[in-house]
Amino acid sequence: MADEHTPHEDSPLASRKEVHNKIEDGDFHGPVIQAGIVHGGVHTYSRPPRWRPSKEQLWRAARITATVLALAAVATYFTKRELDDRKFSSPPYVCGTIWQNPNFRRWVPDAKEGGPPEIGPEITSCSWTSRSQKAEVSIIVSRQGDRGEATELLDKLKKGPDIQSGQTLIHSYEPGIGDDATIGESIASTQDILSDKEIWQVCQLNFRRYNVVVELRRVKNPGESTGESDSILREMAFVIDKQLKS
Repeated sequence: MADEHTPHEDSPLASRKEVHNKIEDGDFHGPVIQAGIVHGGVHTYSRPPRWRPSKEQLWRAARITATVLALAAVATYFTKRELDDRKFSSPPYVCGTIWQNPNFRRWVPDAKEGGPPEIGPEITSCSWTSRSQKAEVSIIVSRQGDRGEATELLDKLKKGPDIQSGQTLIHSYEPGIGDDATIGESIASTQDILSDKEIWQVCQLNFRRYNVVVELRRVKNPGESTGESDSILREMAFVIDKQLKS
């Protein structure tokens, strides 16, 4: 009697030799099949190899990204600069801001308006005088086409009044106010209201914010020190500059 596991002599399997395939421990790469008797085709599936960029490709991508970011930063800067240059359609009316400031009476004691303010498309100006203190403050705000023109005007103001007129002006750089600023004083003849055309020291502060140039002049009280008068001009300049930035 034949064993039930032995193929019959007429069977097609009888002519084939038995092959044993056993996978033991080890390292294998790629698809591996372990089977007994296989009928039909064998289909194997494997994941595609993972793409890994080369160092050159990484550096190239990094350079492209850095270039794009740099161009975006430059474009943002010039866009903002253009908006700043067009920030004002006319000079800001700062005279009312100074007049209503609680420190104004300290800045210009016993002050009265020196004349009606001038308000135009390119310039705004106003002044206050004090007979008792022999003091005068004037503010001139001018709007330029762009910051290049404003810088040019400020550079002229830094040079001071015409020396041929007998006036001298010494300027020192003043940081912290506007985009650029100077402060100094001159010996200048003031208006008739200051007692028979007496000559007094005039403290002056000029600063630029975007495309606007502000000129502050203050006749120094004879009893004041230069530092005290300069501090008053700085306080007024900071008030105006805050309005320009808002």
